[in-house]
Amino acid sequence: MRKTITGALWVVTLAAIIAAAAGFCWLVIGVADDKDGGWLTVAATLAVGIGAAVAQYTLAPKAAGSMRRPFWISWKGLATIFAACVTGAGAMSLILPLMDPAVATEKTVTQDGDRTRGEVVRARDDILAALSPPQRAVVGAVPGRWGEAGCAVVYEFKVKDGGLMIERVRKEPGMSDYAMTAALVPGGEGDQLNASIARSSDAGETEGQALIFTYSRAADEERLNWRNLTHVGYGGTKLERCP
Repeated sequence: MRKTITGALWVVTLAAIIAAAAGFCWLVIGVADDKDGGWLTVAATLAVGIGAAVAQYTLAPKAAGSMRRPFWISWKGLATIFAACVTGAGAMSLILPLMDPAVATEKTVTQDGDRTRGEVVRARDDILAALSPPQRAVVGAVPGRWGEAGCAVVYEFKVKDGGLMIERVRKEPGMSDYAMTAALVPGGEGDQLNASIARSSDAGETEGQALIFTYSRAADEERLNWRNLTHVGYGGTKLERCP
């Protein structure tokens, strides 16, 4: 009876060791597969873990066994198998962080920032180069404050990095805040400046809507007409230069 209980306990212990090892391997496979290397990372991680486990078991001191009772069947053999599994798990845990991308340093952040700024500048220059001379003149004239008749409602226009930013800086009672960013789009005729909405605080303005800005100047008076092409039949918002 006691021998039967001991045998059953041994089987349960072995099953627990196998289940724990399999569960950890499954967890490692999931983590390794999420890394850049994919299944190559999984294979490398498992190879290291299995190799470490086999090496631990091979190098561990073993009592002499026999054909009828090999060493691994004994409790000491079971403990050696458990130690080998722990060693393999530890090896996989150590190698997984090495598969992560390099940690950003101040130097890499600076380099990435310089590269991004360079790309933005090139994109801006490409857009400006594609504009006609009258349109480039509009780009130079648009920045500043423009308002509706009497300047009771005023918008601040800024041109930056190939984009147009508009913000309502003066409003009448009851009016909500307003901010919109649009990308300049090459094309159009004469002194008309085309743009495409990137984002807007107005629910009626969505990404991709086309805008046309028409600038004119007579003597000391400047005018800017702001038109959204999705508003069919609407002539646009007529603005004048404001202080």
